[in-house]
Amino acid sequence: MSALSAARKHAATAKSALKTSMFKWSPDYVSAAHAYEKAAISFKAAGEPAESAEAYEKAAEAHAKAENEAGAAKCWESAADIRLGFFRDQSKGIEGGLAEAKAAAALFGQAAMVYREEGMAAQASSALTKKGQALADGAASLPEAHKERDPLLTEALQNMLAACEVLELHNKLVFSKDTYRNALNLVVKMRRWGDAIQVLSKMIPVYKDLNQTSGSHKLRLSAVIIHLQRNDLTAARAAFREGFDDADYLRSEECAAAEDLLRAWEALDVDEVRAVIARPVFTFLERQVALVARDLSPYNASAQGRDEPLMASPLAALDAKTEPVSSSETLQAAAPTAEAQAVSEEDPNRAGLFARKPAPAPAPAPAPTEPPAAVPVAAPAPAPALAPSSVPEASPAASVPTAELADATQAVSDEEPRQSTAGPKSHVQAEVAADDADEDEDDLAFLR
Repeated sequence: MSALSAARKHAATAKSALKTSMFKWSPDYVSAAHAYEKAAISFKAAGEPAESAEAYEKAAEAHAKAENEAGAAKCWESAADIRLGFFRDQSKGIEGGLAEAKAAAALFGQAAMVYREEGMAAQASSALTKKGQALADGAASLPEAHKERDPLLTEALQNMLAACEVLELHNKLVFSKDTYRNALNLVVKMRRWGDAIQVLSKMIPVYKDLNQTSGSHKLRLSAVIIHLQRNDLTAARAAFREGFDDADYLRSEECAAAEDLLRAWEALDVDEVRAVIARPVFTFLERQVALVARDLSPYNASAQGRDEPLMASPLAALDAKTEPVSSSETLQAAAPTAEAQAVSEEDPNRAGLFARKPAPAPAPAPAPTEPPAAVPVAAPAPAPALAPSSVPEASPAASVPTAELADATQAVSDEEPRQSTAGPKSHVQAEVAADDADEDEDDLAFLR
């Protein structure tokens, strides 16, 4: 049986495994996934890469429905590798090759997301690196004036740095060195000097944590070269002095070469610059950095390239772009509210994952409570009238002036309404008020 016939037979087996019947109520995703994988391998052996990639994608979907996330990610990677083969086929032209590169990058990104969810840091970093390399290859195939070139390069660099960040989060710094080196060579090759400085600033602490002193010295010399290529002598001096707290760096050949290079650059001595660059220490730098150093001259340096700094966490930015939506409810919950849109328009830096969440509804205001009913106060009992014979006659010396009597009467009358408007009283307060009223009546009776 030929490979093509075997592939079609496996594909038919996978389709039958997905069908349901009276005695088979649910599809057999596990059997379908394995059959599709066999079909993909047979299609590839038969020279049918397009059908092989399609079979791998169907196998990944079957693995995902069978809750075998690692198997799905592996199939997505295999399909992406085949898509990259389509990209390298020049017969499709620039646009066709770019579409295949984007498709491969999307599959690598899906695999990386699944690997991260499963806690497989090494595989996730590898998938992110492949995604960045696919985007970089797609950007390199475009002319410099193409509108998609710079966005693709930026996304490629972010994926490579995100791959390094994944390894750092899982304490696997030793595996991030190669990815950092690939990212550095990429941005230097594309003459993006600002991005190269950002990558170097991330690489130096990693090399120091790994006790790679020789490698960190080479990176400091590379930073001096990049700054001089940007025609920024001040930044080159600052990069040269950053390692002065390291005694090994002060005694290294890289430090001496950087010092001599800066001195010759300040003197505008082209012959001395070429003599310094001809030293063997420059041949041990990264390949693209060594090529830049070979053509370095104070008279042809330029500031061409993009100097926009990268964001602090490329991994967080990547998560914001590739956040999966599993249902319509999740999509509705993630839709930005009017308030979040207003915040993002005023300050884009504040717009993020929290800005997309709807603002919580304000708590209803408590209903106004009616004041408690006032306790009725018993009216004071009238004073008993005295017999006319028992009332002593007032002597002229003890008589009260009419003005004083009027003032006292007015004061008592003012006191009564003040007590009545003071609000509800308790039972004890009511009794005290009644006693005070009795005393006031007695005083008035006495004064009269």
